[in-house]
Amino acid sequence: MIAGHVERQQHARRHVEAAAATAAGPRATRRVLRQPHRLEETRKTYSSIERQVEVIQGLTAWAASELPRFIKPSEFCWQPSDLLPDPSSETFFQQVKTYNLNSFSFARSR
Repeated sequence: MIAGHVERQQHARRHVEAAAATAAGPRATRRVLRQPHRLEETRKTYSSIERQVEVIQGLTAWAASELPRFIKPSEFCWQPSDLLPDPSSETFFQQVKTYNLNSFSFARSR
């Protein structure tokens, strides 16, 4: 008599747990009946790449609206050619030689 009562309680508990896991969504722990009277826990797994893609897609709209105010226009950015002599001047090659000698002497002094 008591054994039948315990089995009914276990059976009812399995149904309640299954219903709660279904209501909680795909990421929740679910208990699935694999064999009679044996419960195993299974989890829906996501790969790290899927999570990374999900995060990036979630940030796309924010980045499009917020980041442009932090980016400096290219007209105001320095270029390496700003530090070199003007190639259209007549003394261009002499200035390049001077820079070259100065850099060589600087490298030897270190």
